[in-house]
Amino acid sequence: SRHLRSMDLKSTAKSAAQTVSHRAQSRIALASYLLQRRKRSLTAVVNYAAHGVRQTPAKMIADCRSIYQNGESLLLSRRGHNRLSESTVSEEAPSASTLLTDVEKLELAQSTNNMLASVKAALSEKELWQHIVDKDGVNVWKTSADVKNCAAGVSSASTGAADAVTVRSEALMDASPRAVYDLFMDDARVHEYNENCVELADIERISRETKINWCATGKFGPFKARDFVTVVYFRELKEEEGGGYVSLAANVEHPKLPPADGYVRSEIQLAATFMKPVPGEPNKTKLVQMTQIGQMGGVADSAIAKRITQNLAEKAPVEFMKKFNHAVTHPPAPQPKRSGNQLPPFIGVGGVTEM
Repeated sequence: SRHLRSMDLKSTAKSAAQTVSHRAQSRIALASYLLQRRKRSLTAVVNYAAHGVRQTPAKMIADCRSIYQNGESLLLSRRGHNRLSESTVSEEAPSASTLLTDVEKLELAQSTNNMLASVKAALSEKELWQHIVDKDGVNVWKTSADVKNCAAGVSSASTGAADAVTVRSEALMDASPRAVYDLFMDDARVHEYNENCVELADIERISRETKINWCATGKFGPFKARDFVTVVYFRELKEEEGGGYVSLAANVEHPKLPPADGYVRSEIQLAATFMKPVPGEPNKTKLVQMTQIGQMGGVADSAIAKRITQNLAEKAPVEFMKKFNHAVTHPPAPQPKRSGNQLPPFIGVGGVTEM
């Protein structure tokens, strides 16, 4: 009997050690990914993990839990120190307060990072773009190239075609890049320059630079109100990237994010915004936007409706730029009344409250 108990204890200890080892490897893989994205050395993390292996099993488990829960905040800290901020990834399986699993969060973070690289490459390839509008200081181009899967230095002939046209617009704003970025990230002021967005709320925080949000339009002519769920990646651009700020949004499909009551689910395949400094003019910003609309749902996906939508997408940037420049140079305007439709039940579930 004692022999059997001893074997059981050994088996349990071995199983526990294997579990801890597997979790440690997962944590190191996560840290490696985050460090690669920030181009930082992996040495510190490897040394830290190696040090943990030499500790007792209980201490090792505690350290692995701590590394995993706080790792991203640590690794993405601008100061580069061991100061921990809020936890951005849960160690346990998703609870009632989260929507996405850890794997889904990592996949979203990586996909947005890859998409940003593709979008920046597409912007640098002038031959991809056809100039279509020059009005009131706003220039607009379009392309049928797949800008979400574009590599730098690749010719337009080698770039695949997208399902929908991408529209690019540029204009100068009479404010600094920081002021432009602050306005753009302020959900409470979106109505001042985008009248189509009548509801806007953050759903879940993925990391310090990534979140998921929900927005909705009102009714437009024969079209019912639409709602969208997007992953939004936002950060300050490094000096070697030209400085300024970027916000990139793309469609998210997930079974826990169904269409809200009273809305038809639609897709924003790409909405990238660059807020770039103007040399010698600190109170000016070059605002660059790239937009690709996906499926609109219902009758809006008919051939005629698609042509109308595309026509609007090509003309809308001029009005948008005017309104945005007015908003960034004036005090906040009063909030409009909300639509009568019901907000989806997932608003605020992931620890981010309704805006």
